[in-house]
Amino acid sequence: MYLSYLLWSITLVAVATEPNNEVSILSVYGEDTGTDEIHLRPAVQIAVETVRSRVRQGEYHEFQFNVIHKSIDCQGYPIEGPALAALYYLQYNVTAFVGPPCTVDIISVADLAASWNIPAISGVASAVELSDKTRFTTFTRTSFLADGLASAVVATMSRYNWKRCSFISSNTGYWSIMEEALANVLQQNNIFVHFVGLEYFQSTKAAMQEAGKLGRIIVMATDGPVIRNLMLDALDLGYINGEFVFFNIYPFTDDVQFKDFSWQSNDDRDSDAKLAYEALLTISVTVPTAEDVKNFRSEIRTIQAATLNYTSDMEESLFLAGTLHDAIILYSLAINETIGANADIRDGTAISIRMRDRKFQGVFGEVKIKPNGDRDSDYLISDMTDTITGTFEVVAYFLAESAGVFQAVNGKEIKWPAGAIGPPLDEPICGFYNEKSNCNRPEGIGTLAVVLVTSIVFVSIIILAFAWIYRRFRRENEVMKMLWKLNYGDLLFVSTKSSEMSTSSKMLTAPTDSESIMEKKISVNVAHFMGRLVVVKKVKKNVLTVTRAMLEDLTAMKDFDHTNVNRFVGACTEAANICFVMFYCSKGSLKDILENESLHIDWAFKYSLMTDVFWGLNYLHCSVIGMHGRLTSSNCVIDSRFVLKLTDFGLFEFRQGEEIDETSPEQILSTTKAGECSAGIVMHEIILRSGPFGMDSEANSVDEILQRVKNCEHPPYRPHLNEELSTPDVMELCQNCWSEKPEDRPSASALVAFMKSINKKANYTTNVLFRMEQYANNLEALVQERTEAFLEEKKRCERLLYEVLPRPVAEQLKKGLSVDPETYECVTVYFSDIVEFTKLSAQSTPMQVVTFLNDLYLCFDNIIGNYEVYKVETIGDAYMVVSGLPVRNGNVHSREIASMAVALLRKVENFTVRHMPEYQLQLRAGIHCGSVVAGVVGSKMPRYCLFGDTVNTASSMEATSEAMKIQVSSEAKFILDSFFIFKFEERGEIELRGKGKQKTFWLLGLIAEKQEKQQKKHFEEVYLPPNTYF
Repeated sequence: MYLSYLLWSITLVAVATEPNNEVSILSVYGEDTGTDEIHLRPAVQIAVETVRSRVRQGEYHEFQFNVIHKSIDCQGYPIEGPALAALYYLQYNVTAFVGPPCTVDIISVADLAASWNIPAISGVASAVELSDKTRFTTFTRTSFLADGLASAVVATMSRYNWKRCSFISSNTGYWSIMEEALANVLQQNNIFVHFVGLEYFQSTKAAMQEAGKLGRIIVMATDGPVIRNLMLDALDLGYINGEFVFFNIYPFTDDVQFKDFSWQSNDDRDSDAKLAYEALLTISVTVPTAEDVKNFRSEIRTIQAATLNYTSDMEESLFLAGTLHDAIILYSLAINETIGANADIRDGTAISIRMRDRKFQGVFGEVKIKPNGDRDSDYLISDMTDTITGTFEVVAYFLAESAGVFQAVNGKEIKWPAGAIGPPLDEPICGFYNEKSNCNRPEGIGTLAVVLVTSIVFVSIIILAFAWIYRRFRRENEVMKMLWKLNYGDLLFVSTKSSEMSTSSKMLTAPTDSESIMEKKISVNVAHFMGRLVVVKKVKKNVLTVTRAMLEDLTAMKDFDHTNVNRFVGACTEAANICFVMFYCSKGSLKDILENESLHIDWAFKYSLMTDVFWGLNYLHCSVIGMHGRLTSSNCVIDSRFVLKLTDFGLFEFRQGEEIDETSPEQILSTTKAGECSAGIVMHEIILRSGPFGMDSEANSVDEILQRVKNCEHPPYRPHLNEELSTPDVMELCQNCWSEKPEDRPSASALVAFMKSINKKANYTTNVLFRMEQYANNLEALVQERTEAFLEEKKRCERLLYEVLPRPVAEQLKKGLSVDPETYECVTVYFSDIVEFTKLSAQSTPMQVVTFLNDLYLCFDNIIGNYEVYKVETIGDAYMVVSGLPVRNGNVHSREIASMAVALLRKVENFTVRHMPEYQLQLRAGIHCGSVVAGVVGSKMPRYCLFGDTVNTASSMEATSEAMKIQVSSEAKFILDSFFIFKFEERGEIELRGKGKQKTFWLLGLIAEKQEKQQKKHFEEVYLPPNTYF
């Protein structure tokens, strides 16, 4: 359910005023139980009748209220609220909106209302974002606020001097809003919060255990049954010991919206749950129980029974109905005052001001609207004061008139769990990990402590000295072993000829067709080495003298291990075969990716690529070699999991004398700190998806570009940035990297930090840390995040597989499991074919036959999608369907097949053959119930097939049937009779192949009065006519 609490579809009220002060209200409800028209429309009617009564009695000036009721689907897409608001504003000249029901809708409508200078009012919206009245200038709400409940939590923590807590919540519906509100309020009050999202844990026990690691005050915001499971987990973990206290946020009693929060579940753990709930405090909105509330409930039920034909014995919550009622009353007060002042009722700002900073009598008592247009509500804390019966009572209030300060109820006090005499501490005395060394330290051991510390320091120095000496010895040993050295004969080349490749692929195997001005042909080889593919880069030298510095660099590079740095395998120093070897990356270079126009790269993907470049560069700058030396998009390769890795780095003395196509200006001029400048060039390429200097018409060759850089022009010659294809912060970062003075360029670590801030600005959600952890630990998840095309292709393949095989069978095959044949005791098999199909085929061309069958089977497939059946196969004009496998469904399979057969027969009556419109198509069908064996046959083109006498009998039932009739066996009729919804006619005994005489029946259809109840889906929304008033 998308935002299940705030999407409680309430009422969208659009008010249009005519010259005679007639007010028309459009009330739109949702479709979820508790927030639908049945539960909320009576509240609107009561409010409207109250307004009319006040007009009749002279309390209000003369104006009229008319109401139109409609419903929308809050879970639909696209969202309907803004479109509905625009329709009634532009076409029906409305003057106000109340609602709409969904959070996304109401934010959009409130924005539109502010732009149109129209009041917008809500009876349930509690999102923190809507508190910004500088943005939502004409928005007012009579609902309680999520940050009000959060403030009650803060007031309680302040009362007991708690400075930290853990917060367990569900990231769905109202609870996600509560999480955002609590985070904001606690942060404003300098309280540390350890957030624990239930969606990140496999069980509630794991979530509770995580919360207990860094918190003794545990706040929970989730549905009632989940709260019970969490409290039982706390009991099992030993948390109900007086050292923990638990808070449960329960806005108001409503079993439909928040489920049952009671500890009682009528199972074998009720006694354990009651014991665990002794440590639970519940924070709720104050809801009066006065006589006027009872009268309101009575009126609601009277209207439900009289106008909506609805009755219920359940204690359904009236909270939303009450706040919706108050929203209409509040607006009517502002309208009345505006008419009395002879002011313009279309001035939304003026009317909104009249609704703010005032009090009025609502259905639940006095309602106070704050100066910012939000309702000021009271809140309370309940505790289990009677541990024998498990009864909760109010022990404290947070009154709006007292600024939400914690106020204990006289004669009541919180009973702390496990017999504790007071509230627990918010953290253990010695810290959560015993990190506080001075806790519980006995007196009089100062001298011993000094001696002990001195001894430990001395021993530590000795150990460190030996460790340093050992490390130096081991390092020297590794250098002399030359583990990096390879035997050229161990490289098993894929091809005996060197592949001619562009610089954009020089560390890969796949050649590119690009003929850009920056292209140069070089030789690379791909080989197998120790079971892995590697790239062999030859160095154009006949003899190589290995120096001490070269040995240290090669040894250090052999140890490099970073996600964004390509692994160095080793090097060969044999004469005429001097080369170095690195791992092969199958996706090509970054330049290949950028030049591939068919690959869509959004900003999220670009940010990921940039971040990978900076992380790899930062690692190299912190390493022994200290720099990359040849950073270009050609030297950024992508592995099979779309992780970018820097390659072709280091080995400066090893490769001395080679030409470099792309580098930073100061490398040409023999200066330092070139990596950051090269990183800026790579950023430019990623942003524009072009070459290092883009498509600069003034410089169309490598020589001209190099010469202009060497000339030190003023301003310096740099690539051009297109402002339309970039963002200001990224442009600024690029320009800083290109600074003429190397010392003005940001360091690699600063680039990493900057990209983190860029990602935050890009609206990364609160679980970004979790996703970054998944980025390192689960490379498959990284592929899914970085390429929507890959995900879409995977979904298409799965959809195709599910169309070929049943979903459970397909899931087993996807997992690599074998699908063993299985016996099903009772299923229902359906066969049908087209009467005189041979004659029809003879009068048609093959293409016409195929087109006709495709039209017919598309029609059939659309119909069977509404039933719990599986289409086994179609052979020519034969159509075979089964129900009851691979997922068993009791006896429902017979009803599903029979209902489907009736629907197919009715559809054929109106089916038109495209190339023979005058031809009346006829179908005959047969149904039989019995046991079958089902399994997957074959491996190249696997088919899910059925075997057994039941299939043969069903086929015979179809073969002996008649045109436009459904023949049913006595076994199938026996089961169908148990549903009492089908009509039959006895056909008598017929001769079946291999069966002898068998009594069969004609299935005539569904009994009329029960047919409506058997409909599978509701396809259209029913609206009342626009002139329906009450």
